[in-house]
Amino acid sequence: MANEITDFLTSEAVLTALGVFVAAVWTGFKTSDMYRKRTHFVMRLFLQIVEGAVAHTYTNYVRQRKAANPDGKLTDTEKSVAVQLAKAKIQEVCELERIDNTVYAATPEIVEAQIEKAVSRLKRIGYNKPKGGAASR
Repeated sequence: MANEITDFLTSEAVLTALGVFVAAVWTGFKTSDMYRKRTHFVMRLFLQIVEGAVAHTYTNYVRQRKAANPDGKLTDTEKSVAVQLAKAKIQEVCELERIDNTVYAATPEIVEAQIEKAVSRLKRIGYNKPKGGAASR
């Protein structure tokens, strides 16, 4: 009886099945690690795109609107337009970079929160300060 079990366990079919199982488990581990790295890469890229879109919006819209207002601040309507412009730029760049649309579309609240964080970060590093002229003296 013990000899039959040993023969069965060392048979070519069982060893092949065991090899396939081990290979499948190994592939699963490697794939999950690659997936995690890819997801992390895409999210970092997405955050860079958000920051770039905010900087682009500031340069091409906000700066001119602030200069046109006597108090140098945006109205609520202008802030809303700026957010919409940033979102449109984010969508455009995500499509160019072939980033899965679910990153952008699935969580609009998160996108808006990231836009706000990017605005705060750019203000903190002085991106919104005038370059040259009397204001920089």
